[in-house]
Amino acid sequence: MADINSNKWIQPEEMMDSKKVQLKSLVEFAKGLGYERNISGSFYSYDFDNKKRRNISFQEMVKLHNNYYQDWHGGDRFKAPFNFSTYKIRKARAGKIVHKVSLTMSKKTKYVRAASNIVSFTHQEYEGFLDLKYL
Repeated sequence: MADINSNKWIQPEEMMDSKKVQLKSLVEFAKGLGYERNISGSFYSYDFDNKKRRNISFQEMVKLHNNYYQDWHGGDRFKAPFNFSTYKIRKARAGKIVHKVSLTMSKKTKYVRAASNIVSFTHQEYEGFLDLKYL
């Protein structure tokens, strides 16, 4: 059995809240696809390319960010109805700070909560973002 007091484990007092970093990663990913977060918490697009899917819910954008709709059979594409151009998908993925976000939003209060604070950064240099001075 592993010793919980060893140096390999994160102690509860060392855990940092990563909700802001995850939300920033989600918003930057959405900007790459041409979406902005509106007051209701969902994402809206003014782009002509996105006219058939102007509104995307918060949870749908989380799924897009986490590659849930990834089409694994043919390059940089998402499954229908999310047929974004390859350029937009690459631009959105370049804006990612963390690989996967664990965020949920209450429909009633619009409060965003992190289901998990454990994150994996896309680049090692981004670990400084946990300081949260610049977000």
